[in-house]
Amino acid sequence: MTRYEVIFDGKLVPTDSDHVLTNEDVESFVDLFADMLDEHHGEDIDVSSHLKTHEITVSVSLERDDLLEAQEEGSALIRASFHAAGAHTPGWEIAWTRARTVLEMDNHPELASA
Repeated sequence: MTRYEVIFDGKLVPTDSDHVLTNEDVESFVDLFADMLDEHHGEDIDVSSHLKTHEITVSVSLERDDLLEAQEEGSALIRASFHAAGAHTPGWEIAWTRARTVLEMDNHPELASA
C-alpha cells in the first residue's frame, strides 16, 4: 500500500445578499468540521482557514493501493464530514477552488530527487 494525501481548497461564501458570513461563523464551522473528520476516522487531518478571506484548506492522508482509490475515498471522507458539520447551511456554501491527491513524499524518499 502507498500513502497519499487528499487536499481540498475552497472558500465559504454567502448565497444571498441578506446573509453576512462572520469570522466567528468560519471559525465555528472549521472547528466542527475538524471534529467530524476525526469522527469519520480521518488520518493526519489538517484543516486551516484564513478568517479575513473565509478561505479553507483541508487535507487527510490515506494508505491505499493506488492514487484513484485514495482520491475517491479521501474525497468521500471530506464531503461526508463537510455535510455532517453543516455545509450548505442556508445563507452560505463552500465554493471549491482546487482539489488534488498527491503521493506523500516523506514515505518515498527514493522519489524525492526524481
